[in-house]
Amino acid sequence: MKFTTLSIARKLKFYQLIVYAQVLESGSILRAAQALNLTQPSVTKVIHELESYFGAPLLVRGNRGVSATPLGERVLQRSKSFISDLRLLTDEVNAYLEGSAGHVIVGTLISASAWLLPRATQLLKEKAPKVLLSLRIGQMDQLFPALADGELDLVVSRVPDDWDVHDWSRRNESPLLKVEPLYRESLSVVAGARHPMHKKRTKFVDLHAYPWVLPTRDSFLRRTADALFAEAGLPIPDNVVESLSILT
Repeated sequence: MKFTTLSIARKLKFYQLIVYAQVLESGSILRAAQALNLTQPSVTKVIHELESYFGAPLLVRGNRGVSATPLGERVLQRSKSFISDLRLLTDEVNAYLEGSAGHVIVGTLISASAWLLPRATQLLKEKAPKVLLSLRIGQMDQLFPALADGELDLVVSRVPDDWDVHDWSRRNESPLLKVEPLYRESLSVVAGARHPMHKKRTKFVDLHAYPWVLPTRDSFLRRTADALFAEAGLPIPDNVVESLSILT
């Protein structure tokens, strides 16, 4: 009989190899049954199934217990390798399900990656050192579709006050996202110490003629800024430098 990988995979079961290895480790079928919390007949049945499958004896029974035949020794060595890999797989799966291991891909804004995530990353590494963390920097309009498509595990992003996750999911035909508010932030107009309006009481309209650094047009912060100009009855300033990050 010629064996193939597929034929072995179809008929051979991992638990049979575990039982077989335990029999040789224990030195007897009875002690193996006790160690595995099985009955002696059930262990004997497994050994018979393996010997029937391979078409040759795997064990030699003697006064001092059982030992492996030459073929049985080869099966034992491979069984130990399989069992070791299975235990590693079991540990990895359990660790992943418990959240102590795995690969987490986080989408975030540049500002959050600089201010919020360093401390969060440190805490994660302390509690789950085996977790591999990857960061993907982008804008809200890029990150949320990637999250809905499963490319990201979570997103740390600012959203407008009137943003509705149900409406967004419906319009984008995506699964409903779970949103957990972290904190609120206020927006301010910031000028350098040498700016002509520095330390002066001023209104928003008074700043319109000066150069501006604004977020790029594809970000909701830019839309917020444009809305402020519109509410003040002002056009978008002519002297504008666009930047992906407010850290620029």
